[in-house]
Amino acid sequence: VATATGFRFFVDPLLRFLEGQKPEVPIVAPLKTALKKAAGATCFLKGNLSLTSESQPTVEAHGNQKASITRPLLTANSWIKIDASPEDEIPAGTFVHVYPF
Repeated sequence: VATATGFRFFVDPLLRFLEGQKPEVPIVAPLKTALKKAAGATCFLKGNLSLTSESQPTVEAHGNQKASITRPLLTANSWIKIDASPEDEIPAGTFVHVYPF
């Protein structure tokens, strides 16, 4: 999982730059449920992006985010990026950056 995350967020942007492509623009969507994270750390979480009945995007993180567990990659459809902040809990409804697979 760490290799997939590293490639997606460090190697892929470099390749895009070298090819003269514009940086990827993430989808901004609210969290369906609250999340806990390490305070002061940027986190990349496996999640599921979906649309509400009003066609608005929402995202929900998988319950098990351990780097050694690869199964959530089979059912996830996106990465959720939580920027570094002093808080360790991100409340539901917070808008985050989402990167589809």
